[in-house]
Amino acid sequence: MKKINIIKAITACFLAVVMVVLAVPYGFNIKAIDTSAEAEQKLEDKIEALKTQQDELKKKLEAAKSNEAEQERQKEYLDSLVLSTQDEIVATEELIKEYDHKIENKGIEIADLEVKIAEKYELMKERLRFTYMEGKASYLEMVLEAESFTDFLMTVERVGRMLEFDRSLMQELQDSLVLLEEEKVVLEETQRIQEETKAALVEKKAELEKQIEDTLAYIAKLEADQVAIEAEYEKAKAAEDQANKDIAALLAQRAKEQAQNNSGSYKPVYGGKLIWPVPGYSRISSGFGPRTLWGRYDYHLGIDIPAPSGTPIKAAAAGQVVISTYHYSYGYYCLIDHGSGYATLYAHNRRLLVKAGDIVAQGQQIAEMGTTGSSSGNHLHFEVRINGQVQNPTLYVAP
Repeated sequence: MKKINIIKAITACFLAVVMVVLAVPYGFNIKAIDTSAEAEQKLEDKIEALKTQQDELKKKLEAAKSNEAEQERQKEYLDSLVLSTQDEIVATEELIKEYDHKIENKGIEIADLEVKIAEKYELMKERLRFTYMEGKASYLEMVLEAESFTDFLMTVERVGRMLEFDRSLMQELQDSLVLLEEEKVVLEETQRIQEETKAALVEKKAELEKQIEDTLAYIAKLEADQVAIEAEYEKAKAAEDQANKDIAALLAQRAKEQAQNNSGSYKPVYGGKLIWPVPGYSRISSGFGPRTLWGRYDYHLGIDIPAPSGTPIKAAAAGQVVISTYHYSYGYYCLIDHGSGYATLYAHNRRLLVKAGDIVAQGQQIAEMGTTGSSSGNHLHFEVRINGQVQNPTLYVAP
């Protein structure tokens, strides 16, 4: 009897120690891995850089309004401001997509975790039910049936392992609950940031509309002021004439280099016919050759194809981009050398999608339609040049 009491006391002490270990609260901080963090940071940095650029352009615009020497650059600043704002909108929309992806993945992770917690919880309830109904008696019987002190110690060890399993299961359940709460916090914070970003996007789009209105208002002001219009025309015409000479010289130099088989330069070879650069829009608002512009005689070097702002502009043929830049008269424009003396020019775009040196395929989108430079409305100014000289584009391409 005395032996049994000693064994009971030892067992009770052992069980008490295990239960104390189980009762000690245990927690740890698990930081969820965010695979989209790098992409988000790049977009956030880009947005901040664009905001800084816009602030600088706004300052230049304010200075241009009061400085006669700078007034002629006001349209350029307006065009650049619109472009920068459009870039910020695109970056913000991409950032929102990153948030969408993150929220979707986090929701899946939380759902999976909740399933695992439910499974562990059911298993834990089974273990607790067993411990309550049979555990103490079963553990005691295992100890009392020991045939020797060595057997007793081995039995106690087995009981300890069983209790350790219960403790480990409880710990896993606690850890999973901690992780679940942390994941929910991450999800809620991401959703909050996304809503703020969406609200900022709405404001930025409204700001873009205002900037476009300001640009059109500036154009309207020029049209209403004949003196200013004539001055604008003279500047634009001079700039266009100079650009025309520079383009002809550049294409002549490239042709010379290609004729000399310069192995260090790209040699596009024109083959087949040109395709229409603005699919879906066939109207020509101003044809090639003599015309009246702002009440003055003018010789149009290409054709104008009107369409809504942002309409895709496609390469008329494969080739290499020679120029991709902003020009006082042409606005944002690019020139493509197709080889065999052929080249095409695309002007007044709101955005250029290629840079000098790029190789493009026929039909590849190279720009978005706009009204930058010397332009009074959204359209593409399209030129065809053969051996550097402008030709009537309608002789080479049709809708």
